[in-house]
Amino acid sequence: MKRVLALSLVIVFVTTFLFPAYSFAQYDRELEKAIEMAKTVFEITDDYDNFSYNMHKQGERTIFDLMWNDESNQRGSINVSIDTLGRIIGYYSYTPSPGNDRPKLPAISKEEARKKAEDFIKKTNSAPFENLQYQDDGQRQNVNDSSYYFRYIRVEKGIPYSGNSVNISVNNVTGKVENYNCNWNYELEFLDSKDTITLDEAQKIYVRDLGLKLQYKIKYEPDEYKPYLVYTNVYNNYAIDAGTGEVVVTEPYYGIYYEGGAGEMKTADSGLHSYGGGNQGVSLTPKEREAIENAAGIMNEDKAEETVRKALNIGNDYKVNNINLYKSWINRQDYLWSMYFVKEQVGKDVMIYDSYSVNIDAKTGELVNFYKSNYRENDDKPKYDEKQSLKIATDYIKTMQPERYHETEYTTWNQQNRLMAEDEKPRQYYFTFERKTNGAYFPDNGFSVAVDAVTGSVISYSYNWYKGELPKTEGIISLADANAFLLEKVGVQLQYTPYREQDTAAKILPPPYDGLVENVKLVYALKPGIPANIDPHNGAIMDFNGEVYNLNNVSQYTDITGHYAENKIKELAIFGISLPGEKFEPDNKITQRDFLYLLQKTVNSYYPYKPDKENDKELYRTLINSGIVREGEQAPDSFMTRQDAVKFIIRALNYANVAEIDKGIFTVPFKDAAKIDRKLVGYVAVAYGLNIVQGNDGYFNPTAQLTRGQAAVVIHNFLNAR
Repeated sequence: MKRVLALSLVIVFVTTFLFPAYSFAQYDRELEKAIEMAKTVFEITDDYDNFSYNMHKQGERTIFDLMWNDESNQRGSINVSIDTLGRIIGYYSYTPSPGNDRPKLPAISKEEARKKAEDFIKKTNSAPFENLQYQDDGQRQNVNDSSYYFRYIRVEKGIPYSGNSVNISVNNVTGKVENYNCNWNYELEFLDSKDTITLDEAQKIYVRDLGLKLQYKIKYEPDEYKPYLVYTNVYNNYAIDAGTGEVVVTEPYYGIYYEGGAGEMKTADSGLHSYGGGNQGVSLTPKEREAIENAAGIMNEDKAEETVRKALNIGNDYKVNNINLYKSWINRQDYLWSMYFVKEQVGKDVMIYDSYSVNIDAKTGELVNFYKSNYRENDDKPKYDEKQSLKIATDYIKTMQPERYHETEYTTWNQQNRLMAEDEKPRQYYFTFERKTNGAYFPDNGFSVAVDAVTGSVISYSYNWYKGELPKTEGIISLADANAFLLEKVGVQLQYTPYREQDTAAKILPPPYDGLVENVKLVYALKPGIPANIDPHNGAIMDFNGEVYNLNNVSQYTDITGHYAENKIKELAIFGISLPGEKFEPDNKITQRDFLYLLQKTVNSYYPYKPDKENDKELYRTLINSGIVREGEQAPDSFMTRQDAVKFIIRALNYANVAEIDKGIFTVPFKDAAKIDRKLVGYVAVAYGLNIVQGNDGYFNPTAQLTRGQAAVVIHNFLNAR
């Protein structure tokens, strides 16, 4: 996460252009002022004895990118981006630290860090603080992160505008700001919210014109992809004009277009893998390929090539560049032959390469997808309009998959025509036909076809079809009820949104925003931050993995108030180190399974499985591979003893090689030290030295069974061991 944020300054370089060297001289005074301000604001001392800078333009603004570091490379580096009006728009600070990066609890609270972040924002002079609104996503933190991350969006006249924002990170140990980025357009004009339609009117329009669709989505489970049902929003970047009530596209979308004389195709990702090879899964080694080819029903390499040449009428002037066998990503029992054909020909002073990229089903020979790239002079004029091209695409699908075609529907909600000059016509058209089963759309299934508007030929085709059983749609809530739940739990609100109006004189495309004027529009749109996914069985919000979405996914226990471990249980839960359920049951004994689950969530917060018998195999496999548990120690339903808990924790610290030194060097101050397993004395001694365990009235009670509350205390102490 830190590295991603650290790139924020670099991104500025990519999206702007540098000044020519000869023009730098006129900026020498502005550069001096920028350096003086940066050194004053950030207290940059002369110990940072290396300095360099860049200058660039962003719109009409001149920006200096100032970079300091020390010759000895012990202090790290400081980067500051500042414009000629003294507004600091970017900051990044790096300080070298020791290599011990194991998980630890923060030394300062999130509230303390947020105060430091807001003090920093106020002194940068980059965005008026009164026009910033803090965005608290309510989600749990990651114990492996060394920073807190805060996001603020712009608010004008009480209305949010997410197009401008401030992002800032604060080190959770030192309290220092490490990264700051301000994306702010100072020239925007925000219209008043007078003469707008009402919220009630906007909600009715939303349900009528942009309402939810019932869809199948796919989530990954161990060794398989599993479909699930969801009512979801399919109209991305659409909103309702607050003045007229019309549906508008807030951000223009650019579909397929040609770039360069050789006919290189660009396209948005349709989810149907329209590029050749897009339906591939796991690559196979030559030995694995040989084994599969020898299996019953798999055609050999020569037969695969012959099938493709016949299906697409590929002549012998096209040579096979490579051919590979892959396992399908969506139907794990299927295999695909993937081939790439190339034809060389001499063009105007250059060598031209036409090509086919093709996938076929290795058993049936069905054409799964292909993409054809052919050279064509740019002065060729389009002869086919959208309607004609759609018929070509439809007829092609009917020829290839007549039965499956009737199980699809031509959809347009993920397609928007790029803005064209008045005398310009598209050179290609791209069409999506989504699978529709039991009244539900399946966006990862169906067909996608691209048609060349000059020749009328199909140049790209993709067919994707899940062969497993799909969830039934009987007994689900109605579409009307789903939309009602969406308005209640997510909601539509009045907001400003980025909007770009095309300059009619602009005819150079791409890049997409050339000739477009950035502006803002007052619209009604879904509130950001909450998934627009409704569970069709109960109306609950679903996340993007098909699970129940909680506005605050930190466990909230109902039975820990007043318990001695209450605060530690709560703090661990903030970082996702918690047990499922509404009750923690702090005085009940903890099983080995639950204790090791908590420990695994401590060392790997992304561990996805829940603590239950079905996941024991995966839990212990992970712990054994990491050295925390050893073969023969698995006893998931047994109760955890204090000395065994210490054993697993010290291994998680990677101190087992020290704890197991068997030379009589370890002593422990507990009155019952003699009762500690001789092989675990070193573990207990190290844990005591790190304040992970303290004992009770001088006793350690090594074989006593640990309670769930005590387990939380021990895990908390483990994370505080510095």
